[in-house]
Amino acid sequence: MKEFTRFEPLPFVKRVVFIAVPHRGSVMARSWIGRIGAKLVRLPSRLISFRKTKFFRQMLHAIGKTELHNTGIDDLDPDNEAIAFINGVQMDEKIPVHSIIGNIREAGTPGGSDGIVPYSSSHLDRAQSELVVKSGHSAQKNPLAIQELRRILLLHLRSVAEEKKDKK
Repeated sequence: MKEFTRFEPLPFVKRVVFIAVPHRGSVMARSWIGRIGAKLVRLPSRLISFRKTKFFRQMLHAIGKTELHNTGIDDLDPDNEAIAFINGVQMDEKIPVHSIIGNIREAGTPGGSDGIVPYSSSHLDRAQSELVVKSGHSAQKNPLAIQELRRILLLHLRSVAEEKKDKK
């Protein structure tokens, strides 16, 4: 199991921008609409075949499970083990992290929700910058979010140019 759960940093990743990311899940995953969505999800035939293998059964046994019926929606339940596992994976502290978070009621104020993901799930203490835009869950479409992403990318380009200059 350790082979499947050990992650090495990718050397080309130099900055990360999260937009409306449910780091700590969303209670909507366990709501009636989430349950309907999970029932509509069909697993790919290759995954269904893999789940019948001895190797998969051994993996389940190693984590103390006998069955696994999760969909991506199930995995967003705040109490799901996948969310806890992902939040336990440490990101390289040298990589700058930025967050753009939606709030359907107001911009610029921590709190609230984008209608699906609450601020408390999207917020990261270690983020170098955080912008809350007045938006539903499709925050990437908000003009202020687009402007913020542009600002972050320009900041990144400047830092790459400075790195190159320092190496010369």
